[in-house]
Amino acid sequence: MARILCVWELGGNIGHVASLAVLAKALTARGHDVICALRSLQHADQFLGHEGLRFVQAPLMRGDSTGSREAPLNYADILERSGFCDRPALTTAVKAWRELYRLAAPDAILFAHAPAALLAARGTEAYRAIFGVGFCSPPRTVPLPSMRPWLNVPRERLLQSEQRVVDTMNQVLLETGGSGLENLRDLLSVEQDFLCTFSELDHYEGRSAGTYWGPMVPEEHGAEVSWPRSEAARIYGYVRANTPNLETVLAQLRETDHGYCWFIPGIREELVKKLQGERFRFVQRPLTLEQIVTQCHLAITNGGHGTTASLLLGGVPLYMFPRHLEQFLVARNVTRLGAGQIAESATEAPDYAAAVRQMIEEKQYTSSAQQFAARYRDFSPGRQIASMVDRLISAADGFSGRATQRTGTG
Repeated sequence: MARILCVWELGGNIGHVASLAVLAKALTARGHDVICALRSLQHADQFLGHEGLRFVQAPLMRGDSTGSREAPLNYADILERSGFCDRPALTTAVKAWRELYRLAAPDAILFAHAPAALLAARGTEAYRAIFGVGFCSPPRTVPLPSMRPWLNVPRERLLQSEQRVVDTMNQVLLETGGSGLENLRDLLSVEQDFLCTFSELDHYEGRSAGTYWGPMVPEEHGAEVSWPRSEAARIYGYVRANTPNLETVLAQLRETDHGYCWFIPGIREELVKKLQGERFRFVQRPLTLEQIVTQCHLAITNGGHGTTASLLLGGVPLYMFPRHLEQFLVARNVTRLGAGQIAESATEAPDYAAAVRQMIEEKQYTSSAQQFAARYRDFSPGRQIASMVDRLISAADGFSGRATQRTGTG
C-alpha cells in the first residue's frame, strides 16, 4: 500500500477539487492511503468527505504581489502576482509544506497547480507527479513560453520575470534546504506529468513534447430538471455571477424565443425574481452532463476547461464569456475549432441576442463541435483514470517503506 498526498494550491475553480476527488477515490478503491491538502475547503465535503476521503487545509501563500499591474505574460508573472517574490512569505509556505510532508510521509505527491508545494518537495524522496491542464504545466523551455502567442513578447522580457522568481526561490532554498534552481523549468522537472487535456484545448499552442491524457471528467453531481417549454432551441447557461455585463446579457436573452436553463452561482435573488419566466429558468445546481449534451443546442459558459471539454465531447457548441486569461485561452481554442464564439466586449453595446441567434441558425458551430466529439468518441474517462492510477501506483510502490525516513529538508 502506498501513501499518496494530493495537493492543490493556486486557482479558485471547483474543478480542482472535483478532479482530485475522482483520482483520490480511484486510488483509495485500490487500497492506497490518500489524503488531499486543498487550497479551499468550500466543496471538500461534497466531493471528498461524502466519499469517506480525507482532506486538510493546504498551506497558503500570503505574500505581497510585487509585480506590475500589466496583464501577465508568462508563468513567472502568474507566480509573481501570487506573492512568489516575497521571500519571507515563500519561506513560511515552504516550511509549512515541509512539515506537512513530514507528518504525512507520502510515497508519492500529486501536485495540482501547486508551485510552492513543488518547491518544498525538492530534496524529498517522494515520487512527484504534476496533474492538471496545460495552464498549470507549461512546456519545459527556457524561459517558459509566453501565454499570449498573439503578442510579440521579447525573450528578454520573459527571462527577466522568470529570473526574479527564481532568485527568490533560491534564497528560500538556501535558508530551508533543497537543491537550487537554474530556471523555472527545473521547478517543473518531476517524475511524471499528467497533462489532462487534449492538444486542441491546450492553453499552450504548439507544445512539442508531453503526453496528453485527456481531460478529467468529474462524476455526476448535477440535477435533473425539465426544460422550459419553447418551440425554439434549448440553451444551457453556466456562468459566474461576476461575469462582465451579466445583467445586460440576461436581459437581452430573455427577450428571445429560446428556452433557457441557467445555473449562476452567487447570483442575486432579486435578479432571479426579476428575470425568471416561462422560458427563462434558474436552477440551484448544475444540470447533469448527460442531460446537457443530449438535450441542449447551445451552452453559454465562462470557458472553463473542464466544462468546455465535457461539452465538446458531447458535440455541444459554446458561446463564451471568459473572465480571465486561463478561460480566454480555452475559449480562443474553441473558436479556432469553429465550435464557438467569444462574446463581444469591445463595443459599447454588444448584441448578445444576435450572437446567440447566429450560433443557433448557422449550423457550422454545431457541426464543428460534433466533429470534435467524433474525433474523440473512443475517449473513456474510466480507462483514463485507470491508466493514470496504474502509472502512479507502479511508481509510488517503489517508494513505499522509505517514507518514515524522510524529513523533506534535502
